[in-house]
Amino acid sequence: MVNRKDQIDDLIGILVSYYLSPSLSAGWHAPSQLEWFQQITNKRPPSITRQKQLTAAFASADEHQSNDKADDKMISEARFLRREHHNYGKARAMFRNVEDKYAAAVLARAYHQAIYKRVFSNKELADRLEVSVRSYTHNRNVGYDRLAYNLEIIEGFVQEAG
Repeated sequence: MVNRKDQIDDLIGILVSYYLSPSLSAGWHAPSQLEWFQQITNKRPPSITRQKQLTAAFASADEHQSNDKADDKMISEARFLRREHHNYGKARAMFRNVEDKYAAAVLARAYHQAIYKRVFSNKELADRLEVSVRSYTHNRNVGYDRLAYNLEIIEGFVQEAG
């Protein structure tokens, strides 16, 4: 099997940047705390069920304000809309049938570097995944092997179809 680590790392970079980038909806750049909670637990937190009083004051639409910059805002928000990278589908498919512990070990470095903008040691990543350093490096190596195998299947299929 050809060493595909660099290609796999490039595809992982595509996945991580896509999932950490703003959503495809202009104006909504990240899920709210409520959305995160609902995604993780599939239920609403108790404090959210209480009604809140609306304290904002609204002006009529006919009133022109000197700081009204709706067009500028729209143009600014449009930059957050983007298409998927052309290799995004390949990157996602590469992770099919890869056990979570292997996928997490392979994704950990790119994810943490993207979030915290610094390099993490194997020990730090192992601690964050709550495994020993030995388990982390083993899971990462097995993960790369499985991803390389999947990538060969994907590329073989594409060549046959092409």
